[in-house]
This record gives sequence, structure tokens and C-alpha cells, in this order.
Amino acid sequence: MTLIDRKLKLFASGLCGLWVSLGWQVAPGPAMTVTPADPTISLGQTQQFTASGARTPAGVSAGAFFTCVRLSDGTAQCTGRNQFGQLGNGDGTFTSSSVPVAVSGLTTATRVVAGAEHACALLGDSTVRCWGAGDSGQRGDGTFNNSSTVPVAVSGLTGAVSVVTGGYHTCALLGDGTMWCWGRNADGQLGDGTAGPQCVYTTGRCSPTPVRVGGITSPAAITAGGYHTCALLGDGTVWCWGRNGSGQLGDGTTTNSSSPVRAGGITGAVAVSGAFSHTCAVLGDGTVQCWGDNSEGQLGDGTVTSSATPVRAGGITGAVAVSGGYRHTCALLGDGTVQCWGRNLEGQLGDGTTTSSTTPVRVGGLTGAVAITAGQGGLHTCALLADGSVKCWGAVGAGNDVGQLGNGSTTGSATPVTMTGTAGAGVTWASSNTTVATIEATGLATGRGAGTTTITATDGSGASASTTLRVRDLVALSVIREGDGTGSVSSSPLGISCGTDCSEPYDRGTSVTLTPAPAARSTFDGWRGCDTVAGTTCTVTMGVARSVTATFSLQRFTLTVRKTGLGSGTVTSSPPGITCGSDCTEPYIIDTVVTLTATWNLPNVFMGWTGCDTVGSTGETCTVTMRAARSVTADFLGVPGL
Repeated sequence: MTLIDRKLKLFASGLCGLWVSLGWQVAPGPAMTVTPADPTISLGQTQQFTASGARTPAGVSAGAFFTCVRLSDGTAQCTGRNQFGQLGNGDGTFTSSSVPVAVSGLTTATRVVAGAEHACALLGDSTVRCWGAGDSGQRGDGTFNNSSTVPVAVSGLTGAVSVVTGGYHTCALLGDGTMWCWGRNADGQLGDGTAGPQCVYTTGRCSPTPVRVGGITSPAAITAGGYHTCALLGDGTVWCWGRNGSGQLGDGTTTNSSSPVRAGGITGAVAVSGAFSHTCAVLGDGTVQCWGDNSEGQLGDGTVTSSATPVRAGGITGAVAVSGGYRHTCALLGDGTVQCWGRNLEGQLGDGTTTSSTTPVRVGGLTGAVAITAGQGGLHTCALLADGSVKCWGAVGAGNDVGQLGNGSTTGSATPVTMTGTAGAGVTWASSNTTVATIEATGLATGRGAGTTTITATDGSGASASTTLRVRDLVALSVIREGDGTGSVSSSPLGISCGTDCSEPYDRGTSVTLTPAPAARSTFDGWRGCDTVAGTTCTVTMGVARSVTATFSLQRFTLTVRKTGLGSGTVTSSPPGITCGSDCTEPYIIDTVVTLTATWNLPNVFMGWTGCDTVGSTGETCTVTMRAARSVTADFLGVPGL
């Protein structure tokens, strides 16, 4: 089947329609992290974890039978049909997916938009990359290759600030205010009717590289429809060019134009959306006006009469955005609700029915919407909600079983369903080993057993971040120092330095060795409470809480008194200790000054001392300062015959 035949078949089956999402987009966010990093707690303790940078949808755009979502970290995912590689995941088998798959190589996307069968991303460096179908040059890579399963660079384009995708063409707005388009140009939709060679697969001209749009400078916004393009200018007027067979240019005619023509009567516009064969604008007063094809009520004026000039969509007030699809239109209201009108045979109006409506109906159960996108040539609609979830609806019936709603099903829905991996801004928490630690939905972990576990936070998009939690089964070892001396005790493993830190928790079962270090003028005298003692070290195995005592004493030296001579007498000491007579030795604390006093028994005579530091003036006392073991002699003379 040729590409022309394929397009005609899609159109004949009522499944061919093209639209571009201007989409709500924000700048990429940081990568997801979990804090604190690698903490340690003890058994029974808790640890609060926090996830930051959770990856959430930041933009959504619906193409023909596929949908793309840009995530807050600058990556993108797409879901649905993939016959030309429009999912961008590098799958050479072109397999469709009913859940979002990652677009290959995108890390700094600030905007992602889906066309009929291709998609493009604006990157942080102001370049553009596109993937999917390229038969009309719509990827802008200089080729007409049918497909690309991965993003390729648009040739020569730099300085872009916005990009939009149409049916088979793409346009970009540059920072200098110029507008450039590429792809199919058979109807003048590139804004230069002579641009590009003959199309390879269809009639008319196509340009596989960007060409400048004439007559448009510094537009406030741009949009691309099925085969036409429009620009919203700063003065609130709308100018369109390209195909006009249904009056979608809005100039009152049905004549194609390769240069911009003004949409009649539109002033004060604040947003514009190009659909397959119609166009809509939001005005500053919150109303919506549409023009072009109205065969299924997509203009919203209560009729099925097409109009080459704008008509008001009935009943819409407070609109902040509008999005046109194949033959339906949706408006986002300021209260976060969405109303749609037009074709509904596939449930794309979201009201729970498959009955088309020429006037707006409310999308059932949808609140908190911040952006909308009506399928680019397909038959579905999506909305991005303030909580970061993406809801899609439509695609009911035959020919829609390609997973474009992204909820894991190939069955359509006439009411919104949540796209897989976009359940909102929250994260889920998990512990890899719940015997070590459990974790609550709030991120609060509790230590259950000794060991390590991996704590993982996963956001709604499937992005995750992890850290390691160590849980210790701790028992305390305390060291008590006693005695009149001073000293310290250290441990191996480290933890106790007593001195200053005399208690430390250790993992149950740990063998701890304690080593004493007596201070100057002190001695280590011994341990109490050890399992084993080797030399001066003490070993304790920590099965339960333990207490060990280390005794330090001030140094002590022995003073010995010897009595000589034939006489008799006694020697006493101050401080007490020696009564020599009966007790002639005594240990004294270092630097103690001991005064010895000799007392003789008459008629005996005390003759004097040897070994003293000093002797008193009367000769009866001896002073000794104890810095070592000392020996002092007291000499007593006996007087015979008296």
C-alpha cells in the first residue's frame, strides 16, 4: 500500500484527522533523589526519608493514535501506535504499546508535541529533534525517509523557543521572532508556496529542511493544523495560511493561501489551536470562537454548517485554553474543568456517551485540569491535571486498539482513564528487606533487625531513586574509672575514648578490646567485669549491655625506717603510717612530705638520722619527700650503768 492509499483509507474510515497541541510545558526539573543518604539507625529506631525531584508529567500532546508526555526531568514517554517509530523508543519492530515507553536519548526536552504520525521535542539548547514518519519531510532532517525510531536533529535550526506539529508539517518560532516550517507544502502550509522539491510520496511540494514563513514577525503563539498553520500576533489578531477548503483560514473564503491571511473579526485573542480542518481561538473575555469545517458540530455553535468566518462556541465562558482535534474541540475552563463538542462516536467528548454534540458537554469526573490536547488526527483526548496525572478518553470502537490512552488497555473509554505511570505527584516507598526495616507510605522507616536494606522511592512516572539503610542491633559498653589516679581507656573497634567518651553502643556479638593508658604520676591497677584479661588489656564480647571498671592509682613509694645503735626508742610519722617500734615501713603517695619524729627512752639518747632530706633544728625530726622508695636510719645510743 502506498502512503497516499494509506492516508485515503484512514480518511475514508473516519479515522484520519490531524491536530497539534500547543500544550502546557515547564522547564526540566532536577533528577530524583532520596535523603538522607545511607543513614544508620539502631534496632527499633525510626528514620524519615524524603524524595525530591520526583518525575511527573509536565506536558501532554495527542497525535493520531498515539500520545506523548514530557516529564519534569526533561525526558519523554509515548504510548500507542508505532508503525513509523512515532513512540521514539528505538524499536525497529515498530511494535505498538498500551503503556508509555521512554523516548530514546531525550534528557533536556522543554516541550514535546505530537503530529499525525511524527513527534518533535524542543531541547534546552534551543534545537529541535523529531522522530516517526518523514515521508513529507516533516522531521526536518533533510530526508524523506519513511520512518525514524529515534529523535533526529532538525537541520540547521537553532535558537528555537517553540515548536508545533501539524498533520505532515512542523513549525518553530525562533528567539529572533522569525518563524520556520518544514514538511508538506502542497497547500502552502509552510508559508512559502514555492518552497521544497516535489514530494516523494504525494503530489505537490515538500521541504525536508526549514523554510522561513513570510509576513510573520514575532508572533505571540503559533499552531499547526492538518494542512494549515496559524499565528497569534501580539495585537490579539490571528493569521492563517495553507489549505482552506473548509474555511479553516477564517478569511471568509475557501481559497488556499501560501501567505498569511487574517481570520476575520478576531480581536483580543489569547490562544489559538489549529485542528484537522477547523481552527479555534480563546478571546480575552473567556469565550471561544471557531471557524472552518463543522460537519460534526466541531465549531460548537449548535449547527453542522461550516463557516469561513469565526462563530462563537455556545455556552463557553471562562475558557483559558482550547484544543481542536479531528472533528471535535475541547476547552479548558479556569475552574479546571473541560468541555468538549463535535464528533463523539469514539467517546472523545468524555461525557460517558458516544453521541456527538454540536454544543459543549462537560467531560465527566474531570477536575483540576491544567492542559488539554485533542488527538492529532486520532479519536481521543487527554488532559494534564494539577496533581501530575494524565487522563485520556475516547478511542472507542474498531481501529482504535493501539493503546493510545496509555492505561495498559487496548479498549477505549468514553470517560477519562489514568495513563499508566502518571498517578499523581506522590511517590511510593519500598524496603528491599523488610526483616531489616519496614517503611510506611509517608517514607518513615523502622529498624526491625540487624543488616542493610535498600530504600527506594518511585514516582508516578516510574522514575526511582534509592539509598541504603543500615540497621544495627546495638548494646552499650560502659567504662567506669575508679581510684585516686588518672588515666584513659581506648577501644578497638573505635568508639570509647574514656577520658571524654566512656560509653559506646556496639553491634551485638562484637568483641571489644579495651586498653588502659595511665596518666603521669599514676599507675593502672587492674580491671573488673572483663571476659578475659591479657596483660593490661580487657576483652568483652557484647551479648548484652556491659560495664567494665578500670582502676587507676597515684604512684606510691615505700618509706622504710631502720633503727641502729644499742639504745631504744620509737619513730613515728606524719602523715601516720609508721610506728617503728612495731611498723617500720609504709607506702606513701608520690610527693608526700613525711615527717619522722624520734622519741628515745631514758636513759637512752637519740644520736641522729641518716637518709633524710632535711633534719629539724633540734635534731629530733627528719623530713622526706616521697618520689622514690626511701630508707631512713634512726640511731639510738644506750647509756650503761644509769
